[in-house]
Amino acid sequence: MGTRTLETRWGGILLAILMVVTGAAMAGERSTGQAIEDTLITTKVKASFAADPQVSALAITVETDHGVVNLSGVVENEAERQRAIQLAQGMEGVTRVDANKLLVKGPVRAKLSPAEKNRCSPRHCKGFTPHPEADVAAYPVRMCHRG
Repeated sequence: MGTRTLETRWGGILLAILMVVTGAAMAGERSTGQAIEDTLITTKVKASFAADPQVSALAITVETDHGVVNLSGVVENEAERQRAIQLAQGMEGVTRVDANKLLVKGPVRAKLSPAEKNRCSPRHCKGFTPHPEADVAAYPVRMCHRG
């Protein structure tokens, strides 16, 4: 076997390996057509939000990947959230809407003074209850049972 034949075989094998590796890497990427279609869907969804008086287009981020629309941001209430999901689902080309990251604003909690935060503790009061304005899950604010 000549040197040229051996080089040709190794060159062919390396080329085949390179093609397999490159093909596998590109399998997870979007084609140009898919990228254009996703951009079109995103634009249409954002335009529908801007045209709808119930939805704040500036509060919601829209991203599309392979027809799946991802909504994120913070909206004023659950009705606005549901309306945004409904509008996105109504667009042509949308296969699914993921709104797990589209949150509703929670109620504003009153600020407590340091004296109110430390008003009662289990050490000196056996009948303490959670303060009605406190987020007990975030920090254990207690109010004396005596008022």
